[in-house]
Amino acid sequence: MFDLDTARIRKATSAPVIPQSNLTETVMSKTNSIINTAFASLLAVGLAAGASQALAAKGDNEKCAGIVKAGKNDCGTSKNACAGQVNMDKDAEAWIYVPKGTCERIVGGHIQTSSDAKHGGKS
Repeated sequence: MFDLDTARIRKATSAPVIPQSNLTETVMSKTNSIINTAFASLLAVGLAAGASQALAAKGDNEKCAGIVKAGKNDCGTSKNACAGQVNMDKDAEAWIYVPKGTCERIVGGHIQTSSDAKHGGKS
């Protein structure tokens, strides 16, 4: 009755065939692109964080005392020799570096001018 050419029917109804090598290259190319973008983003975030820390560590800063959380002071006092050794919050001698003009705007903050406010504390 009917002469069916199954090969011709399959060819006419199927999607185009992409060679396996091109498919693999396309997938790998997209994967590499995603990995490279993620890596570049992490690198950029790391550099930005490092730059902001460097800016905070130098320049026009002042020692602001009376506002520090226990264990978070930047350097020595008459009671201790190093950073991070203050045992109570808002110690009157414990200080951190803040941009100039900021300390006077913080409740409880005062500029630390003591000669003990250095590495090694009171000698």
